[in-house]
Amino acid sequence: MKEITAFASGVNEAREIAGFALASVPIGASASDLREDAIQAILRAAGPVFLVDCRRVNFTISLYV
Repeated sequence: MKEITAFASGVNEAREIAGFALASVPIGASASDLREDAIQAILRAAGPVFLVDCRRVNFTISLYV
C-alpha cells in the first residue's frame, strides 16, 4: 500500500501557516498569493509544503519536503 500525504489547501496567511505547521499538517499554498510574512512562515515550517503558481496557464506545482 502506498502512503498518501494530504495537504491543507489555500493556506496563504502567515498565521494559518504557523498554525498548520504547529499542528504538523502539511501546507498547501498558492505561490502567487503569498506575502512576505507568509513566505517567512513557510521557510520556518518543518513539514512539507505544496506550492502552486496559479498565474500560469499551465500550473507549476512544487513540493518542498
